[in-house]
Amino acid sequence: MSATSKCPSCFKDIKAKSKFCKFCGIPLKICPMCEDHNKVEDMFCGSCGENIKEVKVEAPINVKRSPQGQPAPIQDPIAQGITGGKPPQLVIWPPIDQSSMYAPPVTQTRQVIPDGPSYEPPVAKYDYDRVRPFGFFSGPIPLSNIVSPAVESFGYALAFIAIGVVIASIGLAFFEFLIPPIITGILGGALILSAPFFGIYYVSSKWLYKIFQIKRPVKMSTIMLNYGFGTLIFSILGLAFSPLLILDSVADVNPTIGITIFTVIAALIYFLGLFIIPLKAFLADLVYVKSAMNQREKEEEKEKEEMKK
Repeated sequence: MSATSKCPSCFKDIKAKSKFCKFCGIPLKICPMCEDHNKVEDMFCGSCGENIKEVKVEAPINVKRSPQGQPAPIQDPIAQGITGGKPPQLVIWPPIDQSSMYAPPVTQTRQVIPDGPSYEPPVAKYDYDRVRPFGFFSGPIPLSNIVSPAVESFGYALAFIAIGVVIASIGLAFFEFLIPPIITGILGGALILSAPFFGIYYVSSKWLYKIFQIKRPVKMSTIMLNYGFGTLIFSILGLAFSPLLILDSVADVNPTIGITIFTVIAALIYFLGLFIIPLKAFLADLVYVKSAMNQREKEEEKEKEEMKK
């Protein structure tokens, strides 16, 4: 080590192993490893990193001179304390902020979770009181819930009308015959008449699935195909009882009474199909929704039992 060192406070050259700076007067802490000077508040040596926390620092002793210029006798600090004098106090400069030396207290938050057979975790339940028949809510219905299904049902109804017009137009190709155009006209007319009934069914079914938040099990194309076939089957049954096809058998009994009776039967079968098909489809939706709700309740009960365990 060199014969001189720098004061860690004023950075002026001082003698090595000096316990005090002769320029600024602060006490110095000497590292026992490299003998370099450090400040009193330093915990580790700035040169070698040695732990100097336990290194003692000597307090400055004021030397009083007599009027003749001779120094006064030096008193031992320990003896001075015994005789009633105040011991020298260690002054740290610059002063250290005491708040920065201590970490702030850590606050811990406790969450008390009740345990026991009486505790049940909160489970969101569906508000069944807000549901009314035919898909109406107890409160105001949002406009989107009305407009969207109505527009979709109008599009599907136009599809039935278009198919009915095509079937009726096929019979016009055989206009030289009387019966084929009539039959195709009746079948096509059944699909055209079923369009508004399908629209009513679609809106009701849409609200039903939306209220209970259940996904429709089949595609819309499958529903329309089954609906159209059911309507055509009823119209064909009506034609089977119409006097148009059994005119000879009716004429043998009584032309007036026979034609009237069979016309009424054929018309009833024909128009009953317009009501029975959408009603049957809506009842099938109700049965599916009911079974889906039961399955959902079973799954919720199973989850509750697993959470209790």
